[in-house]
Amino acid sequence: MLSLLPRISVNPSDPVDPNNALSALFTIANNGFIPLRKVAASLGLGEIQPVGKALDANVEYDLQGELAPTAWSNHSLDMDDDYTISPFDVIRAYGDRQAAIQIIVLYNLWVLPWKITRRFRFETHRQSNGKLYWYSLPAK
Repeated sequence: MLSLLPRISVNPSDPVDPNNALSALFTIANNGFIPLRKVAASLGLGEIQPVGKALDANVEYDLQGELAPTAWSNHSLDMDDDYTISPFDVIRAYGDRQAAIQIIVLYNLWVLPWKITRRFRFETHRQSNGKLYWYSLPAK
């Protein structure tokens, strides 16, 4: 019975521009058996800081001003389907910046009319090679 529960995931890749963490791609995937309809993603901004300034671990995400381009909406994901988004689509911040963001995914299960919301939190961390990478955090 548990295998029938929806399983959606959001996974970051390495940034396209190694000096701009916001250029990373995030893949939204349906890892379950049940098709998902009207899948839409939006971005909740926690904060963006110049590298070297600490991110606030208790940051409140701006969910009133979620950023959601049209291309991120109205997708149908069957089993093992996915699509890709980038924070750079909506936040044109250049340079070496660290960030805390939340990707909010809304979807309908196959034939059911209810909208389901899942939130995925990420923040950047500098590694020994000097580059910023995205790390998943537990949802708040």
